[in-house]
Amino acid sequence: MQDAAVPGPAGHIPVRVYRPPTQGPVPTVVFFHGGGWLTGDLDSHDDVARRLCRDVEAVVVAVDYRLSPEHPFPAGYDDCLAAARHVADHIEDCGARPDRLALAGDSAGANLAAVVALDFRDERRPLAAQLLVYPATDFDGDYPSRTQNTTGYVLSHQDILDLQHLYAGDDPAVRSSARVSPLRADSHAGLAPAVIARTTG
Repeated sequence: MQDAAVPGPAGHIPVRVYRPPTQGPVPTVVFFHGGGWLTGDLDSHDDVARRLCRDVEAVVVAVDYRLSPEHPFPAGYDDCLAAARHVADHIEDCGARPDRLALAGDSAGANLAAVVALDFRDERRPLAAQLLVYPATDFDGDYPSRTQNTTGYVLSHQDILDLQHLYAGDDPAVRSSARVSPLRADSHAGLAPAVIARTTG
């Protein structure tokens, strides 16, 4: 494990690089932590990144992007896109397999991974896969689950609304844009295959 930094739109972005014991070229996973765009960092998800590195036998690059409310959208998104582009452009320093680059994240991090995947498609950058763990994909959709599961879980419906407000504000044009709500992209054709996971219990 090694702490490093990559160039970003507002200065250097801290990253943490995990390498498997496997010899030779391996896949690379760029990982964005969850935390409602408000909390989380390299330490809070260190165990997740370590397990991903071990189980997938991949180099994992965890990204410490800027958080709201001090840095609302698009700051976190800009950091994640810049870090992913840097890894892709310097793949020889990571897993050294340009055909095996993936994006991953949980919750808010999965939202950012899905959005960056859209950009990679539009830029015609190779991307092998997405791993999205309970991703936030639509800020303003009217889904029954939002009221059916409003209490009794880690986050209430109001908590989710508050986190979304702190990250993306209240402008419908911003909240419904594909860079905030990737489910609302004009097309999902040509995206890297995605594994979408949810919690149970």
